Amino acid sequence: MFGKLNLLGLRARLLVLVTLPALLVGILVAVGGVYLLERHASQHLERLTQRTTFGVLSVMQSIGLRIGAEASAYAQFPAMRDGAQEPEALLRQISALLDERGSDLSELLFFDDRGEVLARLPRLPGLQPGRPSFQLLAPQPDGTRRAVLARTPFSALELLVAAPVRNQAGELRGYLAFGRLLDNGFAHDISQRVSAEIAFTSSEGLVGVSNSGLLAELTPDWWAQAEDLGDDSSSEPVILDGRRYSVLVREFIAADGRPQGSVVIFARSESWQIALSEAIWLLIGLCLAVLAVALFVAVTIGTRMVRPLVAMTASLRAMADGQQPGELPPLPPGSSSELRNLAHAVETFKRASEERALLARQLNFLASHDPLTDLPNRALFQDRLEQALAMAQREGQGMALLVLDITHFQEVNEIHGHAVGDELLRQMSRRLSDALRQSDTLARLGADEFAIIAPRTNQGEAVEALVERLLDVTAAPFIIKGRALQVSVFIGAALSDVLGTTTPATLLREADAALRQAKAEGQGKLHFYDPALNKRLVERRALERDLRETVERGGFTLVFQPQVATADRRLLGAEALLRWRHPQHGMVPPDLFIPLAEESGLIVPIGEWVLREACRTAAGWPDLSIAVNVSATQLRDAQFVVLVESVLEETGLPAHRLELEITEGVMPEHSSETIGTLNRLRRLGVKLAMDDFGTGYSSLANLRRLPIDKMKLDRSFVRHSLEDPSAAALVRAVMSIGQALGIQTNAEGVEEEAQFEFLRSLGCHEVQGFFISRPLPAREFEAAFLPDLRQTR
Repeated sequence: MFGKLNLLGLRARLLVLVTLPALLVGILVAVGGVYLLERHASQHLERLTQRTTFGVLSVMQSIGLRIGAEASAYAQFPAMRDGAQEPEALLRQISALLDERGSDLSELLFFDDRGEVLARLPRLPGLQPGRPSFQLLAPQPDGTRRAVLARTPFSALELLVAAPVRNQAGELRGYLAFGRLLDNGFAHDISQRVSAEIAFTSSEGLVGVSNSGLLAELTPDWWAQAEDLGDDSSSEPVILDGRRYSVLVREFIAADGRPQGSVVIFARSESWQIALSEAIWLLIGLCLAVLAVALFVAVTIGTRMVRPLVAMTASLRAMADGQQPGELPPLPPGSSSELRNLAHAVETFKRASEERALLARQLNFLASHDPLTDLPNRALFQDRLEQALAMAQREGQGMALLVLDITHFQEVNEIHGHAVGDELLRQMSRRLSDALRQSDTLARLGADEFAIIAPRTNQGEAVEALVERLLDVTAAPFIIKGRALQVSVFIGAALSDVLGTTTPATLLREADAALRQAKAEGQGKLHFYDPALNKRLVERRALERDLRETVERGGFTLVFQPQVATADRRLLGAEALLRWRHPQHGMVPPDLFIPLAEESGLIVPIGEWVLREACRTAAGWPDLSIAVNVSATQLRDAQFVVLVESVLEETGLPAHRLELEITEGVMPEHSSETIGTLNRLRRLGVKLAMDDFGTGYSSLANLRRLPIDKMKLDRSFVRHSLEDPSAAALVRAVMSIGQALGIQTNAEGVEEEAQFEFLRSLGCHEVQGFFISRPLPAREFEAAFLPDLRQTR
C-alpha cells in the first residue's frame, strides 16, 4: 500500500513539474520575441537616424539662423516692447502676420528668462510641444537661442528659436519663440529650396554647419582638427516630455582664431528605448503575473491531489508506529477511481487499526481493573500499595490499609440472584469512592472484598474518621430493581510503622486478620490489627495446613448421637457428627475447624467423606434414619444431587433413611437453584430437615414454601426453656408452627428429664441430647442402642 501511495504522489508531483517548465518555456519565448523585436527596431532606427535625423538637424542648424533673424525682427515690434498688450494678444497678431506671409511655423511662444511659458499659440491642430530647454545650445551671436523639443517616439523633432524681447529701457522682458516642426518632408523641402547653399552629408553620425549657413563636409581629418583646435561645450542628457536626448555642441575655430562653424552633435533619441523597455517590462510583468497564476493553480491542484495522499501516508505511518491516526481529508471532486479505492482501503485499515487499538486499551484496562466496578484489581492494588509504602518511608509518615466485606452479600446473591449482587457491588463501589480523598485508592480484591489505601494516615483517630464516613455512605438502603437492600460492611484496618519496615504482604495480612475479627464481632464494626491477632492468624494458618493434610491422608472420625421419639422413647435414628483428633493438639472442636474448612473450600471433600461414611455405617443398621449435615457450599454444587444418588447406590442405604440437615442460611428467599436442588433430593426419597431453626433469617412465608420434612429447634432455646418464660414461649411457638405446617419437630440439647417432659407435652416429635446419650463412635452406639445387631456380628 505504501508503494501505491508513493506512485500516486509521484504522479501528482510530475504534473506540477511538467506544468512549471512549460510555463517557463512560454516566458522565455515571449522574452526572446521581445528581444528580437527590439533588435530589429534598433537596427531600423539606426538606419533612419543616419539617413534622416542628422540630415534634418543639419537643415535645422541652417534654417534656424533664418528663423532666428525673423524672430529677432518681430521681437523689435513696438507692441512687444512697450508691454501694453498681453502676450496672448501679441502672439495672435504675429500669427496673423505670419499667415499673410504664408509661413509654415508650427507654434508661437512667449516665456520668461527662467523658461516658464507665459503664452502659447499652436498653429497646427493637436500640437502639444514640450517645455523649452535653454541648456541645449549656447546663445547665438545674433542673440537668439535654439532648442529642440521632443514629441513622441519615432516622430520628428521641433526646432524652437527664441529671440529676446526688451523694453524701452533695455531690460529683458522675455523671449519670443518661433517653433518649426522638423520631419522628413520639411528636410526634403528645405533641401530643394536651399540646394544651392546647403548640402547633406553624414560622417560617422556628425553634422557640421558653418557660420554662413552652409553645411561643411566633416571628414575624419577635419574632425580630428576640430578636436585639436576646438573648444567643447557640452550638456548633460535631457528629458523632454519623458523622452531622453543627448546633445553636444562644438564650436570649430579656424587657425586665424575666427569661428568657422558650429558642430551640433545630436545623439539619436532614446525615447523609443525607454518606451520599448517599458513595454518589455510590462510584458515581463504580465508574463510573471501569468506565471504566478499558473503556479498558484498548479500548486493548488497539486496540493489538492497530494493532500489526501500525504494524509493517507501519515495515517499509515502512525498506525505502523502504534499511534492514533488522524482524520483523512475529503477527496477533491473528480478524483480517480484508483484514488477513491485507495482512500476506501486506507479508511478500512484505519477503522480496523482503531478497533484493535481500542481493544488493546480495553485489554490493558481489564488487566489492571475490575470489569464490574472499574476499580483497580488486585494486581494494580498491589502496585499502589507498594508505592504508598515507599512514599510513607520517604516522608517518614505512616499509612493505613482498610479491608472491607459486605454483610450478608452471599444471602443477597442467593436470594435475589447474581445480577442484583453485581449491581450492589457497583453501587457500593460508588458510595465508598465518594467517601474517600483524592489521594486514597479503592480497589476490589474479589467477590465482596474491597481494600482502601489511605496514605499519610498513621493515627487511629484519622482511620476512625474515615470509617465513620464509610459507614455513613453505606447506611442508606441500596435500591436495586425496586428492592431496598439494607447491608453494611465489616472493616479491618492495619497501620504501617513510620520507620518504613512494614512490607505490603505483612500489611495486607494484618488487615485481613483484623477483618476476620470484625466479622466475629458483628456488622458495622471496625477492628484494628493487634499482635495477638497475628498470633491467632499464624495458628489458623497452621491449623488449615494440618486440616488439608488430614483430608489427603484421612484422619477424621464420625460419632453418632441418637434421636428418640418423645412418645415412647423409641430409637428413630442418629445424627452423624464429625470429629478431628489432631496429632499434637488432640481433639479439635468442630466450631474451630468447620468454619476454617468452609473458608478454605475443604468442606467439599470433607462433606463427601462424611456422607459416604455415614451412609455406609447406617446401611448395616435396622430401619433407622441417619442425619448428615450439609453446608451451603455443598448445596450450591451442581453435582451434589448426583453425588447423593451415587453414595446411596454405592452403600445400599435406602433413600428414605437418609436425612440431610441444612441451616436457614442456605434457604434463600428466591433462589430457584437451591429450591430446585432440594426438590430433586425429595424426588430421590431423601428427607430434608432445617437445622438450628430460630437462629437464621428465613421468614415464615419462606418456610412454608420450602420442601422440608422436619424442623430442629436449636439447643439455645431448650437450655433455658424451664427457667425463662420467654424461651419457653418461643419453644411453644416453634412447636405450633410445625404442627400448623404439618412438619415434624426435633429438639436438640435436651439434658434433663424435665426438659424432655416439657417438650413432649408440647407435641415435639423427637429429641436428642445428653439426656439420651452423648455422641458415640459407631461401635459404642451399636453396643448401647443396637444390642441385637451387635450379637449378630
